[in-house]
Amino acid sequence: VLKFLAYRSCRDICRLREWSAEHTHKRLTNPLPLDEELVLMPYRARHPRVAGDAIMGCVNAAAGVRLKEDEGTLLLTAGGHKLRSLWKPETTQEHLDRAFSICRELLEILDEKILRRLKMVGAVQ
Repeated sequence: VLKFLAYRSCRDICRLREWSAEHTHKRLTNPLPLDEELVLMPYRARHPRVAGDAIMGCVNAAAGVRLKEDEGTLLLTAGGHKLRSLWKPETTQEHLDRAFSICRELLEILDEKILRRLKMVGAVQ
């Protein structure tokens, strides 16, 4: 699914992961910035079934995800869905903060692009 999303937006998934690692200064479990409106934050969704099983769930942090500590760690989406994370609340919040930071960075880049285009056509000084 991730490869299809990257292909659909004409982006290289390996380069997106590199960019995210450079931005967060972390090597593993970085958010995947596919678009300004689609930043996938990984979270531990289930217990490993076999040794070496590192499967993760993903949630779109750009869509207004928030953390709730209620009988464990819950991620609440803007659509009202509740996703249980097996990470501690502190770890989950750390990952959310990284994803939100990338969202802000992507929006700043988008703002710069729009302003540059508006200057090119003479709409702003």
